[in-house]
Amino acid sequence: MINLFIYPGKFVGTAEEFSPCPGLYEENGKLYSMITGELEIDAKTHTARITFKTRVPKLQGAKVITLGQVASVLEQFAIVDLIPAKSKIFEFIPTSVSAVLHISNVKKEYVNKLSEEIRTGDIVRVAIIEASPHLIRLTTNGKNLGVVKAYCSKCRHELKKTNNKLSCPRCGSIETRKIAVDYGGVVG
Repeated sequence: MINLFIYPGKFVGTAEEFSPCPGLYEENGKLYSMITGELEIDAKTHTARITFKTRVPKLQGAKVITLGQVASVLEQFAIVDLIPAKSKIFEFIPTSVSAVLHISNVKKEYVNKLSEEIRTGDIVRVAIIEASPHLIRLTTNGKNLGVVKAYCSKCRHELKKTNNKLSCPRCGSIETRKIAVDYGGVVG
């Protein structure tokens, strides 16, 4: 028996040599790994098996609420890095999982510029509206969803909530965000 560390896309052998098993896919008669793990090849039985060696994100379904940090904001969507979180009602423990927040899912009202609603570095409470192995889509549409912690875009000091605006106690900058009703309170 041979054991090798393997990663997605790595050539394993041919379909003539081994029977395909979970974690492998066949393309033009060749077998490739779909996952990262340890490849076990048994030449006697002509089998190739992969054992997971990494944590696999537990994808949650729609309506699960979790936290994320905005990684980048583009014109029509933002990339949000989900933060590992656990509560009484759900467990979402991703390993470097990013998700997409489209401009149309920020709030009910029309959003002209996404950068006026969220900014890079903001901590946001989001709801998952779709989760598949290829894409996780988010929303901040809801009074308990949105930015829960934000930083000044000029000096990076934490912003304080005053009415429905955010102000920087250090430089005096006033900024707008799609803030959660409990902004600055308990993050979670």
